[in-house]
Amino acid sequence: MNIDIVTDLRGIRRLSDGFVSDGRILCHRCGIRSMCADFAATECREFAPILKFKPPLLGFEGNFATFRLGAAWSRRVAPGDTVALMNAKTGEIFMYAEVTAVYLGDKREMAELHGKNGHRLKAKGIVENVGEAMLKCLKNAYGTRAFNNASQATVIYLRAVENL
Repeated sequence: MNIDIVTDLRGIRRLSDGFVSDGRILCHRCGIRSMCADFAATECREFAPILKFKPPLLGFEGNFATFRLGAAWSRRVAPGDTVALMNAKTGEIFMYAEVTAVYLGDKREMAELHGKNGHRLKAKGIVENVGEAMLKCLKNAYGTRAFNNASQATVIYLRAVENL
């Protein structure tokens, strides 16, 4: 069965019992759906959110962090979850990772505290002025308007997963 991937994850939340649901079919939004027998689930313990990354795809070795503006991702993932990493240009899932930590706070504070672990900055070897460098990455990725409208950022720490 061929199902197009839907990457709009707005409305998807973790529930207290560990399920995620947005009232719509989750399978279309799941990074591991090819391994699933149920293509009509509205709640699922195994749901793997898809995190999109714009090329160049750098710094995904070992442990790394990704930054997302706003608080939504802090409610979508938790330590121990598996996520799929997708190339935003091609739509291909290029790897899977385990969430090891999630932080939410003021975007400037998060950039200062966690910027050095951001996948792009690590790959580029940036070790000085990491807070400002991380804020610049976020502004470039989201655009000036979205960047200026967001006061918070979610930092998701990930570890590459070899096999699912």
